[in-house]
Amino acid sequence: MKADVKNPPETGVNLTNILGLILSKPEITIAVASLVIAAGSLFVALCALGVSIVNTRQTKKHYRLSVRPHLRFFVSFGTETEPIGIYLANKGIGPAILKDLRILLDGQPFGTSTGHRWNMVWMKAGYNKLIVSYNFPEEGDALSAGEKLPLLGVDKGCESDTERSEFFHALKRVDLEVLYESMYGGDEKIVRLQETVRAHWPVQSTTAAGRK
Repeated sequence: MKADVKNPPETGVNLTNILGLILSKPEITIAVASLVIAAGSLFVALCALGVSIVNTRQTKKHYRLSVRPHLRFFVSFGTETEPIGIYLANKGIGPAILKDLRILLDGQPFGTSTGHRWNMVWMKAGYNKLIVSYNFPEEGDALSAGEKLPLLGVDKGCESDTERSEFFHALKRVDLEVLYESMYGGDEKIVRLQETVRAHWPVQSTTAAGRK
């Protein structure tokens, strides 16, 4: 005679019974539905916030790029339109805010207790003439897009080989470093006069150029 074998009682969670219990009690159904709706609303809100943050960052990046300045030095040895001189130009598409201007002589910071540093450094470099005019910006000044600021200029009509040679000899000793940023800030850059000089007149050819 075979003994009856009874199935062990189920110990797992019966989802069907739970679902039936929930549906049989309206107050539980409403609570669960409200919870699902709230969770869905929260998810949608978080997604919208994420999209908004990304769009804001992209917009700020676009604005920064749309007003990014780019300063460059130009050196003229005398043309029909420009006399001998040095110019600082903004070739970017936004204003440049000048934060710091450092003058150097023979690679060392230059300071003086008499007169303006920009005038005096050229005197120390051996280029001090009545035909030369000087112009120097102040920290905090803005150079608008497309603006070209003369820093040093020789009177028109004084372009001669001797004048060019003396100017070039002094130019090799004087340097100007300009620290600038855009109107939004936080993107500082430096432009150096001697980088322009070396790019156009390599060191090995400066002596020959000065004798022209």
